[in-house]
Amino acid sequence: MSATEITVQNVVGYTGVTPTYENIDASDGNVFDNDGSILLHVRNNSGQAMNVVVDSLKNCDQGTNHDITVAIANGAEKFIGPFSQGRFNDGSGQVGITYTGAGIGGTDPGATVAAFKVWSTPLA
Repeated sequence: MSATEITVQNVVGYTGVTPTYENIDASDGNVFDNDGSILLHVRNNSGQAMNVVVDSLKNCDQGTNHDITVAIANGAEKFIGPFSQGRFNDGSGQVGITYTGAGIGGTDPGATVAAFKVWSTPLA
């Protein structure tokens, strides 16, 4: 099977965004379109600790290619990103993420993820 795509939500000026979360795809992972200004928000209520692994495709600025692994305790949540296009984007302009942890599998309804485009132009 292939990874499940996460819809990127725009955080728009003074109106903000009402976030929509999707269950993680712990079996095949998730992907999202990346323009360099995307933040992930991962909420873990799966009953155990988990790791979010962001697939690096090229060397970091220190000269090595390594994935980014973020540990999230049960009952916790974290924002992750933004992600460099040159390092993380695949040929389709997407970033791949996978999940690891004891008992994490399938489409886990206890762990959810959302992707947000954060505009760099400040509000006036």
